[in-house]
Amino acid sequence: MKVYYKRLIEGITIPAIIHNGGYYYHNMPVYEDGSIDCWRRVPLNEHVEKFKEGWLVTFVPKGKTLSIHGLATIVINHAQ
Repeated sequence: MKVYYKRLIEGITIPAIIHNGGYYYHNMPVYEDGSIDCWRRVPLNEHVEKFKEGWLVTFVPKGKTLSIHGLATIVINHAQ
């Protein structure tokens, strides 16, 4: 038998870039319990792993594209 407990966990969204074959802009939810949602819910102790494995990145390399869902795909020519 499975038992579930549901509760409201508040949070905010912050800009993030997910690297999954391409680069994708994502309004990433960050919850008060420390978890994030980078296309799946990740507990606080796994954040660093997402950066180490390259799933979450801090920039898009020159010459690559950044996809903003439903809006645009942008080629990065120069960034600082």
